[in-house]
Amino acid sequence: MKDLAVLGPKGTYCDIATKKLNDKYNVIYYPSILKTSLAINDSIDGLLPFENTLDGFVMETLDNLIKLDYHITYQVKLPITFSFVANCDMNEVKEVYVQFKAYGQCIHFFSENDFKINITESNIISLDELLKNDKCCGAVVPTHVLEDYSFKTVINNVADSLHNETRFIYVSKENKYVLDDNLLASLALTPLEDKPGVLFSILEMFNSYNFNLKAILSRPRKDEMGKYIFYIELELLKDEIDKMNNLINKLNEDLMINVKLLGIYNTI
Repeated sequence: MKDLAVLGPKGTYCDIATKKLNDKYNVIYYPSILKTSLAINDSIDGLLPFENTLDGFVMETLDNLIKLDYHITYQVKLPITFSFVANCDMNEVKEVYVQFKAYGQCIHFFSENDFKINITESNIISLDELLKNDKCCGAVVPTHVLEDYSFKTVINNVADSLHNETRFIYVSKENKYVLDDNLLASLALTPLEDKPGVLFSILEMFNSYNFNLKAILSRPRKDEMGKYIFYIELELLKDEIDKMNNLINKLNEDLMINVKLLGIYNTI
């Protein structure tokens, strides 16, 4: 049984996402995305939150994916629902615990309430902070935890939309992929020369190969101000992998773009 590094503690949405995987794993919980990412090695794979419907990409996961030597091999998508809970009446709450991405998914709720915000690394840590706190306070927690606890105040569905989902990526040191009919590929493109029109030239070449791009964004290289890495995600059929590899070679040779293949994995 292989070890799997997961953003913990037990009960997080990342933990629940492991149940969607086909194989069984020995789950090891880590308190932050960074520590989860750094735990991945030849004998330990990882499962990380990657993108949310309301709050976009998890930038720390994306940056670690670009920087560290591992690959996306699978993805899982879960519906996300949050509830606000408190150990006192709503009008008494002054202080709230909320995970950093959950906060970005509940902006409207927080804009309507004047709370002191305490940001946490995971939703279960937010719950734990509330449970051990004697003073009047609240927390945004996954709705599924309400099965095990009772609170004086409960407000369900506090996210900005009922159509809230997060996708999680399974990552491994091994560069492997499942040859499904419909795939996604993630690429990190680093221009070796900074010049006008470089992004236009990149997109023009993807268009010439008739690839449908699903996401494109820039991330700072972090070694020099004004230098960026482009993250690109594209739809891919299994018989187009060779065509994509030819495109990668053309980007490198014709446009002086260093391309890192971050993974080929199932589409959902």
